[in-house]
Amino acid sequence: MTRNANPEELFSRHQRDIHRYLQRMTGSRDTADDLSQEVFLRVVRGLSGSAVIGHERGWVFSIAHRVVTDHHRERQRTVRTVNTGGRALPSNEPSQHGVQALALALGQSLQSLPETDRGIFLLKEVAGMSYEEIAYTTGCTVDAVRARLYRARSALRESLSIRF
Repeated sequence: MTRNANPEELFSRHQRDIHRYLQRMTGSRDTADDLSQEVFLRVVRGLSGSAVIGHERGWVFSIAHRVVTDHHRERQRTVRTVNTGGRALPSNEPSQHGVQALALALGQSLQSLPETDRGIFLLKEVAGMSYEEIAYTTGCTVDAVRARLYRARSALRESLSIRF
């Protein structure tokens, strides 16, 4: 669908899904808040004048995908420069049972996936995008999306079966 895009309409249609995707990709609600703002700033910049957009949802998610990729790259640069002095970093893993323990394990398993696989998994399972929309968003082929999604699901299944 191609139409003239209004920033307020784009925000109202996609903000919730974008925020959920970013939160799952980063593991932090606060980081997702910050990155959501960056996504929609880029959306507004991309809509200069009377821009016409095709594949509106894919376009917005492709911006979110680039923002979270940039965030992870910057974070990796920062992590490399931090010296922990040989100390173990404290774990934020609370001892919980039942559903909370499963949610924690799933979150940890998701974070252990390669970034691209995690992103594709979340675009499919959280954002509910089709293979074609994911391919458009990530710049992969549909076959690559299928393969990465299969790999992500298999890794999650294996990780969770070991824990439970």
